[in-house]
Amino acid sequence: MSGREKLRLVDWEYKRDICRHVLDISGKTIGDLVEEVIKDTPEYLADDELVTKITQAARKWPKSTPDGRNSMIFWKRLAFCLDCQEHVSPEMLVSAPIETFINYLTDLKPRALQRLAFLKDMGEDDGEVLDDSHGPVTVGNLANDEELFALWTRDGGLIQTIKKGVAKHRLSIEHYYVDPDSAEGWSELVGREAYPTYDECKFGLRDLLKSEEWRKLVDEVMPSTMVMLAGGGAPTKDVVLIQGLTGRKWCKQVDYYLVDISFFMLMNSRRALRKLLPAYGLADVVNLHLLRDDVLMMSCCDQERFHKRGNVVFGITGGTIGNFSEAKLFDSLDRIALRNDLLIISADTVDGVSDKEKEEVREKYDNPALRDFIRPVVRAVLNTLDVVEPIEDVMDARFKVELLEGEKSASNISGGWSVVAKLAVSEPPITLFTSNRYSSSHLVAYAASRGWESVCRISSPLNSDFKQFLFRRKV
Repeated sequence: MSGREKLRLVDWEYKRDICRHVLDISGKTIGDLVEEVIKDTPEYLADDELVTKITQAARKWPKSTPDGRNSMIFWKRLAFCLDCQEHVSPEMLVSAPIETFINYLTDLKPRALQRLAFLKDMGEDDGEVLDDSHGPVTVGNLANDEELFALWTRDGGLIQTIKKGVAKHRLSIEHYYVDPDSAEGWSELVGREAYPTYDECKFGLRDLLKSEEWRKLVDEVMPSTMVMLAGGGAPTKDVVLIQGLTGRKWCKQVDYYLVDISFFMLMNSRRALRKLLPAYGLADVVNLHLLRDDVLMMSCCDQERFHKRGNVVFGITGGTIGNFSEAKLFDSLDRIALRNDLLIISADTVDGVSDKEKEEVREKYDNPALRDFIRPVVRAVLNTLDVVEPIEDVMDARFKVELLEGEKSASNISGGWSVVAKLAVSEPPITLFTSNRYSSSHLVAYAASRGWESVCRISSPLNSDFKQFLFRRKV
């Protein structure tokens, strides 16, 4: 900014949280905030890539000057959405300390002050007040309670206990999602700067579902059902996926299945979608079905359920395939998929990744945000082993993240590598989680060996190494 003092973004984390809270935004990522703030603006309607451009800029705001054209479009629109006082400029919102920022508000100021007090007193948390507007629960209003809904669940055996995982020196991935603390922890993690994968996936899905390859294929196959495997906890991505089918003459209604082993992740999605679907004009065209089940143990009965209205789009997004045995996942798909079904896989890739980028990946899994997310599980491990050392000391000294390449990789698919997090509190150390990354060509070849023909692959506009793969079932 020539001739002027350089603009500096102040208290961004507070501003992000408070804006999301007072504007009642269900999504927690920077991309979700940007999209909600600028949608319906003349600039956005004229350029539907504007969300991508602003999100790309916003990812750099903590370390750069947010004064570019796209950044200022966001801050100008934010002033309007917050109903700020007339004299407040975009630059004032950027540079103001959080207390001054809140003083610029009008009707939303009381809610913002309440939220700030909560954040400072309690630290980051959801902090939502339970809605008691329904009045006392009685037999009469239970009979007509709109809060009641159907959830399918299968008695597929017990989830591995922490004790058994410790005995095997390897924890099961579901421990990070199956209780209220972990589900809420996931919701908080995806909104942190240190974990950008959610937005990278969401924006990549948007580009895939706008592609010519997608349009031609769905017009040929005409699916009206989508099944998201391990799909809980990603409601704004659900909206993008649903929009990929709606608006076509042959698709008046979308049956949308969320399949997840975590009841709490399913509830996270359902609550958010109850707000999001009406906001996007989708409430009357979507039938939402919740299925609590292990996605690695799907059955032939599920095949019949999913195909009542013809072909199906299956999806496993967010890089989640990397947390599973790929062989077991494709075995499960064999039991539920039919010829001409479609499959979307979102995955981190290692095509041409440099040594510097490898270190950045390692840091992605060893940072305060990720440590906060896994803390409840680590505490349970320490309790099981009767470790009395403070958890902060254990995490600092005994939590290690390794990159395993080639034959050392934990993946069933060759050519990639694995991020493995271990806790050295026993011998051998306990593997807390594994996340696989793939060579694109090897992933495509493996899918082909399992009966899935590659249609296209599209990189995220926010990260060229995060890709969306589209497949078609040939057998």
